[in-house]
Amino acid sequence: QGFIMKRFLLGLISLASMSSFASGSVECFNQAKETKDSYGTNIKTNQAIKLCSGSESFSPIECFNEAKGKTKDSYGTYINTNQAIKLCSGSESLSPIECFNEAKKIKDFSGSYLNTNQAIYLCSGSESLSPIECLNDAKKTKDFSGSYLNTNQAIELCAQRL
Repeated sequence: QGFIMKRFLLGLISLASMSSFASGSVECFNQAKETKDSYGTNIKTNQAIKLCSGSESFSPIECFNEAKGKTKDSYGTYINTNQAIKLCSGSESLSPIECFNEAKKIKDFSGSYLNTNQAIYLCSGSESLSPIECLNDAKKTKDFSGSYLNTNQAIELCAQRL
Protein backbone atom coordinates (compact mmCIF):
# COMPACT_ATOMS: atom_id res chain seq x y z
CA GLN A 1 0.00 0.00 0.00
CA GLY A 2 2.89 2.37 0.80
CA PHE A 3 4.42 1.58 -2.60
CA ILE A 4 1.19 2.47 -4.39
CA MET A 5 0.91 5.76 -2.50
CA LYS A 6 4.54 6.60 -3.30
CA ARG A 7 3.96 5.90 -7.03
CA PHE A 8 0.80 8.04 -6.94
CA LEU A 9 2.65 10.96 -5.32
CA LEU A 10 5.53 10.68 -7.79
CA GLY A 11 2.98 10.74 -10.61
CA LEU A 12 1.40 13.92 -9.21
CA ILE A 13 4.80 15.57 -8.87
CA SER A 14 5.63 14.60 -12.43
CA LEU A 15 2.34 16.02 -13.71
CA ALA A 16 2.86 19.25 -11.78
CA SER A 17 6.35 19.73 -13.19
CA MET A 18 5.11 18.96 -16.73
CA SER A 19 2.38 21.55 -16.28
CA SER A 20 4.93 24.19 -15.24
CA PHE A 21 7.15 23.20 -18.14
CA ALA A 22 4.29 23.41 -20.67
CA SER A 23 2.90 26.69 -19.40
CA GLY A 24 6.40 28.20 -19.37
CA SER A 25 6.88 27.31 -23.02
CA VAL A 26 3.50 28.78 -23.97
CA GLU A 27 4.07 31.96 -21.95
CA CYS A 28 7.50 32.36 -23.54
CA PHE A 29 5.97 31.82 -26.99
CA ASN A 30 3.27 34.43 -26.34
CA GLN A 31 5.90 36.92 -25.17
CA ALA A 32 8.00 36.12 -28.25
CA LYS A 33 5.26 37.51 -30.48
CA GLU A 34 6.51 40.98 -29.49
CA THR A 35 10.21 40.10 -29.83
CA LYS A 36 12.19 41.76 -32.60
CA ASP A 37 14.92 40.12 -34.65
CA SER A 38 18.27 41.68 -35.53
CA TYR A 39 16.58 43.79 -38.23
CA GLY A 40 13.82 45.18 -35.99
CA THR A 41 10.99 43.02 -37.33
CA ASN A 42 9.02 40.53 -35.26
CA ILE A 43 10.51 37.07 -35.13
CA LYS A 44 8.63 34.38 -37.04
CA THR A 45 6.42 31.68 -35.51
CA ASN A 46 8.92 28.88 -36.20
CA GLN A 47 11.71 30.96 -34.63
CA ALA A 48 9.61 31.59 -31.52
CA ILE A 49 8.86 27.87 -31.24
CA LYS A 50 12.57 27.01 -31.45
CA LEU A 51 13.44 29.70 -28.92
CA CYS A 52 10.77 28.78 -26.35
CA SER A 53 10.53 25.01 -26.70
CA GLY A 54 11.31 23.41 -23.36
CA SER A 55 11.50 26.66 -21.43
CA GLU A 56 10.05 27.20 -18.00
CA SER A 57 10.09 30.99 -18.19
CA PHE A 58 10.78 34.05 -20.34
CA SER A 59 14.54 33.51 -19.97
CA PRO A 60 15.12 32.40 -23.59
CA ILE A 61 13.70 35.74 -24.76
CA GLU A 62 15.91 37.66 -22.32
CA CYS A 63 18.92 35.68 -23.53
CA PHE A 64 17.93 36.24 -27.19
CA ASN A 65 17.46 39.97 -26.69
CA GLU A 66 20.87 40.20 -25.04
CA ALA A 67 22.56 38.07 -27.72
CA LYS A 68 21.20 39.65 -30.91
CA GLY A 69 23.09 42.68 -32.02
CA LYS A 70 25.25 42.71 -28.89
CA THR A 71 27.21 39.45 -29.01
CA LYS A 72 30.09 39.22 -31.46
CA ASP A 73 31.79 36.12 -32.81
CA SER A 74 35.57 35.70 -32.77
CA TYR A 75 35.83 37.74 -35.99
CA GLY A 76 34.03 40.75 -34.47
CA THR A 77 30.79 40.16 -36.39
CA TYR A 78 27.50 40.25 -34.50
CA ILE A 79 25.75 36.91 -34.36
CA ASN A 80 22.55 36.87 -36.41
CA THR A 81 18.97 36.15 -35.37
CA ASN A 82 19.08 32.40 -36.09
CA GLN A 83 22.41 32.03 -34.29
CA ALA A 84 21.03 33.90 -31.26
CA ILE A 85 17.98 31.60 -31.27
CA LYS A 86 20.18 28.49 -31.38
CA LEU A 87 22.34 29.83 -28.57
CA CYS A 88 19.44 30.80 -26.29
CA SER A 89 16.87 28.13 -27.13
CA GLY A 90 15.33 26.78 -23.92
CA SER A 91 17.84 28.61 -21.72
CA GLU A 92 16.98 29.61 -18.18
CA SER A 93 19.63 32.32 -17.86
CA LEU A 94 22.21 34.36 -19.75
CA SER A 95 24.79 31.60 -19.23
CA PRO A 96 24.81 30.53 -22.90
CA ILE A 97 26.07 34.02 -23.82
CA GLU A 98 28.76 33.92 -21.12
CA CYS A 99 29.79 30.46 -22.29
CA PHE A 100 29.84 31.61 -25.95
CA ASN A 101 32.01 34.62 -25.08
CA GLU A 102 34.53 32.29 -23.41
CA ALA A 103 34.30 29.63 -26.14
CA LYS A 104 35.28 32.04 -28.89
CA LYS A 105 38.63 32.53 -27.09
CA ILE A 106 39.44 28.80 -27.22
CA LYS A 107 41.75 27.45 -29.87
CA ASP A 108 40.92 24.13 -31.43
CA PHE A 109 43.45 21.35 -31.90
CA SER A 110 44.88 22.90 -35.05
CA GLY A 111 45.49 26.25 -33.33
CA SER A 112 42.50 28.04 -34.86
CA TYR A 113 39.80 29.60 -32.74
CA LEU A 114 36.48 27.77 -32.53
CA ASN A 115 34.17 29.02 -35.24
CA THR A 116 30.84 30.62 -34.39
CA ASN A 117 28.77 27.49 -35.05
CA GLN A 118 31.07 25.34 -32.91
CA ALA A 119 30.89 27.82 -30.02
CA ILE A 120 27.09 28.03 -30.33
CA TYR A 121 26.75 24.24 -30.40
CA LEU A 122 29.00 23.91 -27.35
CA CYS A 123 27.18 26.56 -25.31
CA SER A 124 23.56 26.26 -26.40
CA GLY A 125 21.44 25.49 -23.35
CA SER A 126 24.34 25.74 -20.92
CA GLU A 127 23.63 26.99 -17.43
CA SER A 128 27.28 27.51 -16.50
CA LEU A 129 30.78 27.57 -17.91
CA SER A 130 31.11 23.80 -17.48
CA PRO A 131 31.18 23.16 -21.27
CA ILE A 132 34.33 25.34 -21.43
CA GLU A 133 35.96 23.45 -18.58
CA CYS A 134 34.99 20.17 -20.21
CA LEU A 135 36.40 21.22 -23.59
CA ASN A 136 39.70 22.22 -22.01
CA ASP A 137 39.87 18.77 -20.36
CA ALA A 138 38.80 17.02 -23.57
CA LYS A 139 41.76 18.56 -25.41
CA LYS A 140 43.96 16.26 -23.31
CA THR A 141 41.77 13.18 -23.74
CA LYS A 142 42.54 10.22 -25.95
CA ASP A 143 39.97 8.07 -27.71
CA PHE A 144 39.80 4.27 -27.50
CA SER A 145 42.55 3.84 -30.10
CA GLY A 146 44.95 6.15 -28.26
CA SER A 147 44.54 9.19 -30.51
CA TYR A 148 43.45 12.55 -29.16
CA LEU A 149 39.83 13.51 -29.73
CA ASN A 150 39.38 15.91 -32.63
CA THR A 151 37.71 19.28 -32.05
CA ASN A 152 34.23 18.21 -33.15
CA GLN A 153 34.38 15.06 -31.02
CA ALA A 154 35.40 17.11 -27.99
CA ILE A 155 32.62 19.65 -28.61
CA GLU A 156 30.06 16.86 -29.00
CA LEU A 157 31.29 15.29 -25.76
CA CYS A 158 31.05 18.56 -23.83
CA ALA A 159 27.91 20.15 -25.27
CA GLN A 160 25.00 20.12 -22.87
CA ARG A 161 22.12 18.86 -24.99
CA LEU A 162 18.62 18.82 -23.56
